[in-house]
Amino acid sequence: MGLCYFCDEKQRTTWSGYFCDTCSEILAICKVYKTEKVLGVLELLLIRDDEKLKICLDKNKKKKNEEIEKMDDSTYQLRSKDPLPPL
Repeated sequence: MGLCYFCDEKQRTTWSGYFCDTCSEILAICKVYKTEKVLGVLELLLIRDDEKLKICLDKNKKKKNEEIEKMDDSTYQLRSKDPLPPL
């Protein structure tokens, strides 16, 4: 049937159609809620600007630092200095 004209990944639903099922649903949502509003929601939720990226990186650094602080010497078991007992 051919590939979807929008995603170029999935097969088109019908010979006469241009889109796969998923892209057809996206198109229907755009028609209901207007393309600008759908694009605004996608940008708000999926695209990270510099400020959002900085917040995400700060959270990851804080999380790693907390994990390092939780680790203490009792986490590791050191070898005993005593020799092994005879067999």
